Amino acid sequence: MNEMRAPTNEEIRAQVLDDEEFTLIDSMDDDAEWHLITQLRMFSVRERRLMQRIRQYKEVDEKNHGLAVQSVSKKKVLEDVVNAEEESIGDGKLKKSREMTVTNTEVVINSIMALEAKLTKVQRAKTKAIESLTKIRLERGRLKIEDAKERREAGLHELQKGNAGRTD
Repeated sequence: MNEMRAPTNEEIRAQVLDDEEFTLIDSMDDDAEWHLITQLRMFSVRERRLMQRIRQYKEVDEKNHGLAVQSVSKKKVLEDVVNAEEESIGDGKLKKSREMTVTNTEVVINSIMALEAKLTKVQRAKTKAIESLTKIRLERGRLKIEDAKERREAGLHELQKGNAGRTD
């Protein structure tokens, strides 16, 4: 009977990841705080890039009255050679070549609005990462305080046991 089995994590990694990605994953720290800090740095880079693009589009908007060139294409068009009365000369056998340039424009405000929406998403994600980092740090601080309190109480208990056995 043919049995189907699920591939192991190692098999999946070997099939999906290249050597560089495999090395990157293996070298990553398991510490959640480290990952959040790294993520915050990446969010800051994305945020900066988006703000730069928005600024560039706003400059284009001011210069070009709200329009930006999206694409430019050229194409050659063959036309009949015509006389002054717009009649074809040479029964359509005589042709002239003309180059036509087509410029497609876009309304800049649409691009600005799309970039601002992306910026808002990045900022929300960054805020969530900051909140998560704050929670981790507060929990770690609380655990340190509890640990110090337990050690102090254990020390006091040992001190009391030592004093109880002494008679002066």
